[in-house]
Amino acid sequence: MKKIVVSLAVLLACGKAAQAQLGKLSQMAGQAGQVAQAAGFNPQQLTSGVMNILTPKLGLKANQISQVTNLVSTFMGKKAGIMGLLNSNPTAYKEQQSGLFNNLTKGLGGVLAANQLKQFMGLKPANNNPSNPLSALFF
Repeated sequence: MKKIVVSLAVLLACGKAAQAQLGKLSQMAGQAGQVAQAAGFNPQQLTSGVMNILTPKLGLKANQISQVTNLVSTFMGKKAGIMGLLNSNPTAYKEQQSGLFNNLTKGLGGVLAANQLKQFMGLKPANNNPSNPLSALFF
């Protein structure tokens, strides 16, 4: 009986510790998003801006719009989490940005026709221009 009580106490303590760690991670993720927004990176605005460009340029159909919007929104949300690296560790930023972009293009490959995906890749701006929402995808 004593072993059961001790085991339950240990499990309860481990559960509380895990819950505290998850709370800290959630708080850190929220702070990363706030830092990105303070730096002028607003995922919601950028997603809207990107979709305002992609929809007519790629001739997106109604059923594609929601799927592409979801992919772009997910990308922007994840990118917000790495924006702090842009100045502190540019190499890590480039690696992570590249991985995020590769995941985005894989997802788009499942939604867009081949010619639309080719058109999308052709929309890459010549350089990173913060006034062009597409720069947030490619740079």
